[in-house]
Amino acid sequence: MPRRIKAILLVGIVSNVLTTYGTALADDWVTSVDGPTHDAASINAKLADGTGTGTITIDDASTILVDTEDIINCTGIIVEDADAAIIFSVGRKIVFANANGEITFTDPGALAIDGAFSDAGFDYATTASGKTLTITSANSGTLDSTAVSNQILLGNGNTLKIVAGGSPALSSVMISGFATLDIDESCTITTTNMAADTTIRVAPTKMLTTTVTVNNNKLTLYEANGGTITTVNLNADGGVIDVIENTMIDACDLAGNATIDVAADKTLTVTNGVDTNAKTLSLTGPGTINQVDIDGAGGILNVMESCTVTTVNVEADGAINVVENKTLTGTVNIKNKTLALNHKGKITTGVFAADGGILNVNETCEVTTINMNANGSVNVASGKTLTTNLNVGSRTLRLLGAGTITKIIATTGKVQADGTPQITTLQPGPGAGGTFTFDGTGSATVTTLTPLDTTGEIFTKTGTGSLVVTNGFSFAGATGIKLNINEGAFNDPSGQNIVFGDDAEKITVAGGATYTTAGNITGHSGTSTNFESAPTSTVNFNKNGLLMLTATADNDFVLLGTVNIMDDCIVQMAGFYQSRFGHINIKNQGSLVNNIANSTLLFAPNSIITLEGFGSGTLNINGQTAATAITMSTIGDTGQFTINRGASNNMTVRYAALSNCVYLSNQGGYADAELGNKLVGLVDDGNNVNWWSPLIADAGADKTIISGNSTMLEGSAVGAKPPYTYAWTPATGLNDPTLATPRASPTVTTEYTLTVTDSVGTSDVDVMTVTVTPALAVDAGPDQEIGRGESATLQGSATGGSGQFAYAWSPTTGLDNANIATPTASPEQTTTYTLTVTDLGDQGKTASDTATITVKGIFACGSGICGMGGVGLLPLTLLGLMGCKWSWRRKTRMHS
Repeated sequence: MPRRIKAILLVGIVSNVLTTYGTALADDWVTSVDGPTHDAASINAKLADGTGTGTITIDDASTILVDTEDIINCTGIIVEDADAAIIFSVGRKIVFANANGEITFTDPGALAIDGAFSDAGFDYATTASGKTLTITSANSGTLDSTAVSNQILLGNGNTLKIVAGGSPALSSVMISGFATLDIDESCTITTTNMAADTTIRVAPTKMLTTTVTVNNNKLTLYEANGGTITTVNLNADGGVIDVIENTMIDACDLAGNATIDVAADKTLTVTNGVDTNAKTLSLTGPGTINQVDIDGAGGILNVMESCTVTTVNVEADGAINVVENKTLTGTVNIKNKTLALNHKGKITTGVFAADGGILNVNETCEVTTINMNANGSVNVASGKTLTTNLNVGSRTLRLLGAGTITKIIATTGKVQADGTPQITTLQPGPGAGGTFTFDGTGSATVTTLTPLDTTGEIFTKTGTGSLVVTNGFSFAGATGIKLNINEGAFNDPSGQNIVFGDDAEKITVAGGATYTTAGNITGHSGTSTNFESAPTSTVNFNKNGLLMLTATADNDFVLLGTVNIMDDCIVQMAGFYQSRFGHINIKNQGSLVNNIANSTLLFAPNSIITLEGFGSGTLNINGQTAATAITMSTIGDTGQFTINRGASNNMTVRYAALSNCVYLSNQGGYADAELGNKLVGLVDDGNNVNWWSPLIADAGADKTIISGNSTMLEGSAVGAKPPYTYAWTPATGLNDPTLATPRASPTVTTEYTLTVTDSVGTSDVDVMTVTVTPALAVDAGPDQEIGRGESATLQGSATGGSGQFAYAWSPTTGLDNANIATPTASPEQTTTYTLTVTDLGDQGKTASDTATITVKGIFACGSGICGMGGVGLLPLTLLGLMGCKWSWRRKTRMHS
């Protein structure tokens, strides 16, 4: 401001400044007495007499020049002119006497301060302890300086008091020792710099406009329903604000680590909040602070005693540490920054106030309630627990880390688990027709999932991560509930049974997603599908024991992805309705059992039923009777599906109608050959592959019969699709050419062809020959003649027949062996022998023939008996002459 200087008085240099002065009163001095400009020496001379009060009155536009020595023994300054001025040289001071002092501004008094001001100013720090310097302003008196650093020096337990009147303005107060600012009147102190502990009292409704710089010392604020200080800066580590009474500060900033101690039941109200500015603020008192702003990177709020901070704004990355068993009562607003909780204590309320905020929980602690007014993240360290009721609402909560959150409550919002968090209780409630979404790339576990309890609510699992729900998902809370597994994995290991309560309730597993359950599942009657999995999805049945799939209507179960029946799980179908499947993998000791008569299992084209694990996985399809066969085919009756039993021997298919089914095994063979009696009563439409080995007709071994006999042909067939039909050609000699084993009675050797046709028209042929050999023929040999006493060999023989003959001659007279073909015959007289041959290889058939042995004539002569054959007889006279006697046995036509 422009200043009018009337006179300048140079003051001689004083080598020493007194720090303690006498108690005698000084003279009074008035500027108008000696002209417009006055020096310190002349003023000191006036004040040194001790005959007045020591008051300096500036009653005109005068200037006091404090240049070569300090002004001492002053007890007060009265400013009565608007153009009064004091010019200080470096290190020069106006030192008040050891008494209560005052600076009084009359209307329109104002004092301009100028000069080289380092360590200069009004000294009330070396005055005797316990004194008060009172500044009184009738209207708006000012101590105005453009660059004063130490304008009023205060200390030694003294008080600077601003009393009622106008609104005085001071440039600077330097507190060099313990001191008090007692503000009864609103005023301005441009800078209040604390180098020692200081107490400031601002009267109710009054305003101290200043910037208080607290160094590593304590600022005590007190006044019942106190007034307001504009700015307090905690400038160095160790600074303390001790709030004894309710106090208001417009702004409070930390430039060093500091402490605020608010007394019980008292409140420090900071209009713009306490700014941590990347420093550590410790709260040691039980009272209340209205607002703390963590607004510098790494700012920390340490809560050492249970207290209240109405609002904590996390404006930058920072931390809150509440000592164990202590409570920070208030609302912590997490904006788009990161807040770390490194304590074991308690915070009553947390709020995500801006998108992108992160809450890092590094120690087990409690935040009673966390409300999400914006999207944010919670990261609980492994092994640590955040006890809270976290209200997601319609926002997105991202979960990081591997620790535990006790309770999450949501409506239509989203929980996105990108770590491995543990959630004790998850309580979704999206409302009628609303959707709650569980998302993320990590692996989350929910101990208790509360049932959806409003009609039409939807729980949707998205993201590539997994969700394990320990207590299972229930459809018992309301009607129309849906569980949509659109991505990732949803695991229900509880064994809780799922009973769909109405036709609208449904579990849906999208392509690429996985659903694992250990509970029985029962559909609901109606036209809708209750359990549906898309192609490329995975459904795992993972119960140790029996798991029932009970259909109450067609298509209750449409599982077109991969169904894995895990170890020791026996999945048993119930209800005779139609169910649809894709791939089924039966692992190790797992089993799929369908004993439902008349049921239908439809498979997606190219789907595979696989029995995994040697000698273990079981597939049991049993329609029980031919009349109640189970239908196994492809959906729409197109394409093919495959049953691959691998190395398992535990596959039974009984009374099933197969269509479009391919059979595979590790043996690489055919079902009928490999499974034998484990396949019973199958109906085949002709489109199945590898179920039946190729049709092979077998006409049997060639046969040989004896003419007139018959034989049983031994036709048979294997493979293909029974039953078979048989046809023998030619039909000649057969009792029934349509039998597999007809009786053949050909009269000549015949080649027979067997044609076998299976149930679907496949044919195969084979041939055999029936050879007809001649019947038994007997020849007794030629007739023979012998003389009396001679013998002959009969020439019996047999041909044809089986070649296994028994011979018998009769009569046996004269034969050496009647049971051989060529016995020796020695009859005494002519004998006709009959040879009977028995064919031992042809049912004992016989044939006979005869041969005669003729014994020649017999006669006697002198020399003995003689015989002579011939047609004619020798003349008797001749014989007589020979001295023989004749005796003829045959007398026919003999004259003697």
